[in-house]
Amino acid sequence: MSKYMFAALVIGLVIALGAAAADIPKTISFQGKLSSSVGKPLNGNYDITIRIYDSMPMLLFQESHPGTAVTAGVFNVLIGSRTVGGVPSDVFSTPDTSVGIAVGTDAEMTPRLPLGAVPYAYRAEMAQAIEVPMSITVANTSALLTLNNTSSGNGILGISTGGNGVYAISTTNYGAYAVSSNGPGAIYGQAGRTGAFAIKGAATSNSGSTVGVMGEAMNSSTGVGVVGNGGDRGVQGYGYAGHGVYGQTAATSGAVWGGYFTGNSSLGGGVYGESNGGVGVKGKHTNASLTSPGVYGENTGSGDGVLGRATNANGAGIHGEHYGSGPGGKFSSASGLAILAEGEVKADKLTYNTPRTHYLRVGPCDFVPGSDDTYINGWSQPGAYLLHVGEGAMVAGVQLPHGATVTKFTAYYRDNAAGDLTITLHRFFNTGTAWLTMASVATSGTPDYGGGQDTSISDPVINNLSYSYCVRAYSTSWPGDSTFKVMGAVIEYTIDEAE
Repeated sequence: MSKYMFAALVIGLVIALGAAAADIPKTISFQGKLSSSVGKPLNGNYDITIRIYDSMPMLLFQESHPGTAVTAGVFNVLIGSRTVGGVPSDVFSTPDTSVGIAVGTDAEMTPRLPLGAVPYAYRAEMAQAIEVPMSITVANTSALLTLNNTSSGNGILGISTGGNGVYAISTTNYGAYAVSSNGPGAIYGQAGRTGAFAIKGAATSNSGSTVGVMGEAMNSSTGVGVVGNGGDRGVQGYGYAGHGVYGQTAATSGAVWGGYFTGNSSLGGGVYGESNGGVGVKGKHTNASLTSPGVYGENTGSGDGVLGRATNANGAGIHGEHYGSGPGGKFSSASGLAILAEGEVKADKLTYNTPRTHYLRVGPCDFVPGSDDTYINGWSQPGAYLLHVGEGAMVAGVQLPHGATVTKFTAYYRDNAAGDLTITLHRFFNTGTAWLTMASVATSGTPDYGGGQDTSISDPVINNLSYSYCVRAYSTSWPGDSTFKVMGAVIEYTIDEAE
């Protein structure tokens, strides 16, 4: 039998309503009066244990309050004050809860006291969201609010007659993040008046790379990040200091594009770029190991892949710039012309992709005697020769492009005489006194008309700053007639710069 009697009880939830700047305290103010078994009020310090049960009864919560002061039988305790986190909210998720009291080592008093409505104000935690205005600050990795509408209604509906229906801010991540697992879209925007925006994204940072609106389709090889359908413009972008529309792709293979625009109309264009002072369309490619273009234009009909037009006489229809070592513009064709210019072509320098072979022809009319001799190099008898008998030479000056590389020297002649003729390509150092042989062809053993080649070129690179060049035909046995004559020469050379 209990040594004590429980005479009175008051229970109340300690809660402060208002701005809700802090969480609801999860403690319960509990007051009672203890008497001895003969009805005498107690005085002193006693160990009191509080237990809360459901209707089963099953113990839901227990807390000890040792050394509780009792004066004239009256004591006060704050249930939950000695438990980390206080009394759990789910204690009051079921009806018909009751509280039991035990003092010291004595058995729990009977009967237990049913809990009234006040402790169930714990459920007011869920009503904080309706406070206006209100703010909740909680450090939690889970969602602070989850709304699940299992029917066809909206999960969240925000209406404002003067401000934003829904306004989201994030200091480190997305202001609003929407996911549609099986619907037509993650976010749907509808504008009901002229000049209104269905979806508007503003990036207010004045530094760094900020994005107003970003669309991603990361888990589908055929997905589209952003789709715009409009009677006039599907997508319109304004960039007051940056890009109006910026497209980026993270794919590493396949036909991928940072921005992909298609004109489905026979009159519409895939991309239209217009600028009052800058660049209408700009393509940029930063990966050094890939060959994808910064701008790619394709027309499978008979039109132009890329058309550039400038109405200003000082402007360029297409302008290509390269700040590294590559080309400012690159054009290629599998079968036709890479570039067709209908008008003047102007360039500071034209360079071949690979050195091209050119030919310089030296004809018989170019040859004249090396000294004051009579000679023939005329029309009636093609070929150049001296009219005197014995030693002599005929020379023809040549002008080869600076930087060219001579690869072959070919000479043509008639040798139907007893002597031999030597035809050579020479260079003369501008401050020197002797001709230096670069290539040579001799007529020895060749009857009548013939020719010879020399590909062992000495010092083959042409240097017009330091040398002069000529072809020389020399013999010690000129016969004085047309049986011995120079028919001409061909100098073959390569060069990487257009002449």
